[in-house]
Amino acid sequence: MSRTLARVRPTCEVGNSTLISGDASDHLRRLKSEPGKDISITVSGTLVGSLPRDNVLDELRLLVHPVVVRSGQRLFEESVGQVPLELVESRTFSTGVLYLTYQPAAA
Repeated sequence: MSRTLARVRPTCEVGNSTLISGDASDHLRRLKSEPGKDISITVSGTLVGSLPRDNVLDELRLLVHPVVVRSGQRLFEESVGQVPLELVESRTFSTGVLYLTYQPAAA
């Protein structure tokens, strides 16, 4: 998803990369209804932050690094509200990095 690009940059192409314009959640719902493998979104805080609000999130994988940062940007906007998640997998690497996998909690 991009608000400025007209096409996927050659240096950013991975597999069958697609540039999404318009409503990304609608596009993701269509993709999820098609046969195929997982859909992965990397390094897009704006898009990832909208998925819980639009009820499109199936799984959230986070890497938590042992570093204190005094400022930064939220992953989820306040308008998302509370979205209960259930931890389904966790790993700790020798560097202290945590790899956490969450899914929406059952209602």
